Amino acid sequence: MKALDSQSPPGHRARRRRSRFGRALRGVGFSLASFIAATMLAYALLTVGEVEPTYLLIDRAGNAEDIEQFRASRGYDAGFVTGYLTYLQRLAAPGELGSELGGMSLAATVADGVRTSALAILPGVVIGHLLAIALATLAVIHRGSLLDRFLSGLATLLLSLAGAVLVILVQFALSSTAGLDLLPLRGWRVDSFGAWLEHATAPTTILVLIVLGVSLRYDRLLLLEELGRPHVEAMRCLGASRRRCVLVHALPNAAPVLLARFLLSLPAVFVAGSLMIESYFGIPGMGLLTLDAIQTGDRSFLLFVTGWAALLFVLTQWASDLASERVDPRRQLAT
Repeated sequence: MKALDSQSPPGHRARRRRSRFGRALRGVGFSLASFIAATMLAYALLTVGEVEPTYLLIDRAGNAEDIEQFRASRGYDAGFVTGYLTYLQRLAAPGELGSELGGMSLAATVADGVRTSALAILPGVVIGHLLAIALATLAVIHRGSLLDRFLSGLATLLLSLAGAVLVILVQFALSSTAGLDLLPLRGWRVDSFGAWLEHATAPTTILVLIVLGVSLRYDRLLLLEELGRPHVEAMRCLGASRRRCVLVHALPNAAPVLLARFLLSLPAVFVAGSLMIESYFGIPGMGLLTLDAIQTGDRSFLLFVTGWAALLFVLTQWASDLASERVDPRRQLAT
C-alpha cells in the first residue's frame, strides 16, 4: 500500500488524505450523535415520570428528607438537560457511584460482571465464529457434495432450534445422570483453570452451536458471492483450482465483512452477556446482573450499563472500520 502511495501523483495523494480525514470526521460525528441519542433516550425512559427511582425509595424508606437528598444527589430535582449532563458526568466517575437498592459500588459490580461474562461467554463466541468460517470455507470448496448438503442442513437445524432447547439438550447430554454426567449442572467457579474449564465447557458448547446456526449459512453465502466475482471467474478460466480460488481470492475478499461481524458482536457479550445461558447455569455475569437490576428496579445500574454500552458500541464501530481498512486495500484506495 505504501508503494502504491509513493507511485501516485502528489495531487492524488493529497485528495486521498482529505478523503480519509473527511470520512474520519463523519465517523466521529455519527458516533457522537449515536452516543448522545442512546444515552438521552435511556435517561428519559428510566428517570422521567413515575419510573423515577425516587418513588421506589419512598416505598422502602418513607423519609421525605432522605428522598429530597437522593433526588438532589441524582440531579432529579433539576431540569431534564441538567440531569442528563449530571448523568454523563457521573459516567466518567464510576468509582463514586453506588447501586441504589444495594449500596454496592457500581464500578466494582460491573467489572466483576464483565470479567465473568468474558470468561463464560467469550470463548463460545470466538470458537463459534472461527468454526463457522472454517466449515463455510470447506462447504464452498466442496460445493454440491454430500458434505456441503450436510453442513447446510446442520446450519438450518441449529437455526431452527430455540436457544433454550439447545441449553436443555446440552445439559441433558453432559450434566444429567441420564447422559454422560461429566459437568456440573449449575454454578460458577474460576479459582483454578480446571474449575473454569469444568464450568465453562457446557456454556461454550451451547454458544458454539448457536453461533454456528446463525453464521454458517451467512458465511457460506458470502463466500459464494465472492467466488462469483469477475476476477475470480477469470482465474477459474485460466485453470486455477476451486480450492485456490476460495482460499486465495474469495476468503481474503470476504475477510473485512467477517471481521466486522465478529467485532460488532463483542459489545453484546460484555454488556448483556448471554442472559439465557447465565440464567440457566447461574453464572453471575452481565446478563444475570442486568436481569436482577430490571426485576429490583435498580435504575442506577441500568443507566450506568446503558451509558457504557453506548460508548462500547461506538468504540467497536471505530475499531471495525479501522480493521476493515487494514484488511481490505480497496477501501484504502477509495477516494
